[in-house]
Amino acid sequence: MKLEFDFLHGHENNNESQAILEANSDHLESQCKKLLRILKSGKRVTTKQLVKEFDISDPRRRIKDLRDSGIEIKDVIIGGRNKEYFL
Repeated sequence: MKLEFDFLHGHENNNESQAILEANSDHLESQCKKLLRILKSGKRVTTKQLVKEFDISDPRRRIKDLRDSGIEIKDVIIGGRNKEYFL
């Protein structure tokens, strides 16, 4: 069983984005861990909630990072155009 995860993708598609990723990797990694704790608690959350209530920047990218790490995050469309995420 994998106990330690590297949640972030390793390479961006341009030099500027790559520099931002490298400069902020610790912060972004901690946001992935925070998001995973929120989801493991059983909460169902929208990206709006993640930004406003939990101070997670770019939640869709953090969700993709977690999914790319092998974590199965489910989603449903609510209200016609918003997604709610859960485990």
